[in-house]
Amino acid sequence: MDIKVIVGILLGVLTVSPVLAGSLASKIGDYMPSLDELGVELKGAVGVAVISSPDYSGSADNSLSLLPVLIASYKDKYYFKVKRAGVWLYSTDDRHLKLGLAIEPRGGYGAGDSDILSGMGGRETSLEAGVALYWRTPIGVLLEASYDTDISSTADGNSANLKVSVPFYRNQSLTLAGSAAVEWLSRNVVNYYYGVIPSEATVFRSAYSPGSTFNYTLAFISEYRFDEHWRLISGASLRRLGDESAESPIVTDRYQKLGYVGLGWGF
Repeated sequence: MDIKVIVGILLGVLTVSPVLAGSLASKIGDYMPSLDELGVELKGAVGVAVISSPDYSGSADNSLSLLPVLIASYKDKYYFKVKRAGVWLYSTDDRHLKLGLAIEPRGGYGAGDSDILSGMGGRETSLEAGVALYWRTPIGVLLEASYDTDISSTADGNSANLKVSVPFYRNQSLTLAGSAAVEWLSRNVVNYYYGVIPSEATVFRSAYSPGSTFNYTLAFISEYRFDEHWRLISGASLRRLGDESAESPIVTDRYQKLGYVGLGWGF
């Protein structure tokens, strides 16, 4: 198993948490050159991780969760990473450049997730689908981009993501990598997940109708390889919510912090 499998696990860890399932749609913290070099038709990994993540997107409080993770790739064309599935429709012979389609849910929240949400109606999980780009540059930097639209008519909006990932240290046992990402959310998406409709307004929570916004994320990961299969993974990220999200009366901290440690096994 290579770093490609383990970082796939990291991607799953970072996106399966209830708050991160959608709120961190930029897919933070992964240097992920995909699973291309494993050379078998069916490949993947299973793992488990302890993750500290915000109680909901915009919360100042974090909670610990134990998360099982599964990823898989078939013929380097079809893939599933915990909650994101896709197909590559075009790739170069060296598979360094790929274009395809992907589908992924964007998680919501309930009034019981925090006292500040008490009395609000829940925000449902939406289902987003769109185009995806993957490019591993000649210098080893990974560029990923996507544009998605809500096909479930829940938020009725769109999102776009751009992420640059860089491995800055690697030896036989240890790999260190970092990434920077920007995410654009349309007005409808921000208004659905961060807005407050008049019927939900109180003396302490004013009505709020935001516009589109940009969120920014910096992340770091490490991987220690025990042997061919077993890896110890860890990492941390900091996400800055854009002004239209951060100014919502339900947001108590615009800087969303996340940390995790886990164990993975590749097949």
